[in-house]
Amino acid sequence: MRAILTFRFPHWLRFRLPEDDREYQDAVNDGWKWRAALQDLDNWLRTTLKYGDDAGKWGDESVEALSAARGALHDKIAERGLDLWD
Repeated sequence: MRAILTFRFPHWLRFRLPEDDREYQDAVNDGWKWRAALQDLDNWLRTTLKYGDDAGKWGDESVEALSAARGALHDKIAERGLDLWD
């Protein structure tokens, strides 16, 4: 059986199930999980860069790499017109 689901918010979302099930799950059910995971990663990067870690395992090159990774994360999110914390 084939179903078409349409949601009307400020924008329309239309899915043809079962063909679009993965896209449906991403849009409707899993979006907040992705956002929470990225927020956790950003918080970990921020805390590690700001306070270091107890084991002292991060050298200068590692700190620069973590900083670059955090910047790239923010850039990629902004390129898609998203705001991680809004």
